[in-house]
Amino acid sequence: MTPVTGSYPPAWSEPDDRIVIRRMRSAHARACEAFCVTRLPQAPDVWGWNGRTIAAPVTATDGPAWLKVTQSPRRQIIDTFWTGAVLAHEQLPRSIPRPKLRSWQDWTESRWAYRAELYDRVTRGTVTGHAIITKSPSLPSGWWAEVRTALAAIAAVRTQRLTIQPGFLDWAMPHYLGISHADYVGMPWTTAHGDFHFANLCGPHLAILDWEGWGLAPNAAAEGTHTELTGALRQRAAAIITSPDIARG
Repeated sequence: MTPVTGSYPPAWSEPDDRIVIRRMRSAHARACEAFCVTRLPQAPDVWGWNGRTIAAPVTATDGPAWLKVTQSPRRQIIDTFWTGAVLAHEQLPRSIPRPKLRSWQDWTESRWAYRAELYDRVTRGTVTGHAIITKSPSLPSGWWAEVRTALAAIAAVRTQRLTIQPGFLDWAMPHYLGISHADYVGMPWTTAHGDFHFANLCGPHLAILDWEGWGLAPNAAAEGTHTELTGALRQRAAAIITSPDIARG
């Protein structure tokens, strides 16, 4: 599946499996009832990879909101991604710009587990609709300063969560960042967002989306592994990621 763009945060295309589509739409409708929210009329489904998540804008009694539902086979839940958003809400400082998680709820049906999360709705759009870019986006200098401040605040958080596994790093670091295993193996591990790319970043004022995979990574290396960068943009991103306040944590 390939990412698609629209009026809402970036999404993947609708899953091919009609059973998955019906089941996830039913789960989202159940979550709407549980949270007493109303889905916006004609709002499209916003899908995650392979139908793993479904989301849409909703209206709540306390203002515009965003409702996301995640599925997993009950016996195959990956704790890092299942608990990430809630732990980010509980453990990361509010100074890090991100949508507020208002509430969440879990339930099971047959062999499936579901997690519904209700967020404040972000009104500004993401910088791009795709994780991989080759053209530098037009962003004010203040936005880059906000990124550096946010990454430093993330790096300062103490956690035992792992956002990235060594096997993936062996492939991703040289492929995306041009860093060999010998160069990164001795890097200090600090806390990172884990899915830090322009399709998860809003502008022109920063807001960072999708916190389910945050945790430890070598020198915040995960903050660059999903983005193909032009020369100037690569240099600017590398300067931020390797700055002392982020590298030290």
